[in-house]
Amino acid sequence: MYFASMTPSQDTTRLIFVRDTGVLGSANFLHLYVDGKKAASLNPAEFVEITISSGEHTFGVKPTDPFNLSPLVVIDQDVKAGRTYRYRLSNSLNGSQISREIEASY
Repeated sequence: MYFASMTPSQDTTRLIFVRDTGVLGSANFLHLYVDGKKAASLNPAEFVEITISSGEHTFGVKPTDPFNLSPLVVIDQDVKAGRTYRYRLSNSLNGSQISREIEASY
């Protein structure tokens, strides 16, 4: 992991990013970006947990690509303090995808 998580507090948000277990693209990492900075590189079935400040953030995903042809796929999210957000990262014939799965309060 490349991203320095914050210490959990009442003003932070917990994010969990899970990579699908599919075979497609399994030889390549999927790289996770938080606010334009590389946060982690995930193999199939791996996950990373990040704690960040609440507010507007941009999350992106891009596969390992030696020719730099794959676009960075991004979503903008407004995350609330004290909540947990779960995201799924996947690779398909249509490219990489990132989607929000579950929101729960802990």
